[in-house]
Amino acid sequence: MGSNRRYPGTLAREIEDAAVRAHPVGLSPEEIDEEHFPITRQVSIPVRAWIRFHADALIQPDCVVIAFNSKAVQISFRNRQGQEITTWVYASAVERRDVRDR
Repeated sequence: MGSNRRYPGTLAREIEDAAVRAHPVGLSPEEIDEEHFPITRQVSIPVRAWIRFHADALIQPDCVVIAFNSKAVQISFRNRQGQEITTWVYASAVERRDVRDR
């Protein structure tokens, strides 16, 4: 999982542990706006994405893009328990990562 730059160290791990037990706060269908911004699917781009959870927990794990449009990106990542989590985030919350940076 990626590092948390906002809360480094032990606090970051506690926040991430609490966050992955919850569900991320993803975008609504209105925010994604597929009607006006068509979605491209079946992509596999390695990224890091800022993901917000309830209680203001914010993490930036390594993710994979599975769909996107010009406004939003659907990402997938695994939490520490190995569960795959999928959610939509704003495109500005995503940055490509070099897979060699593991």
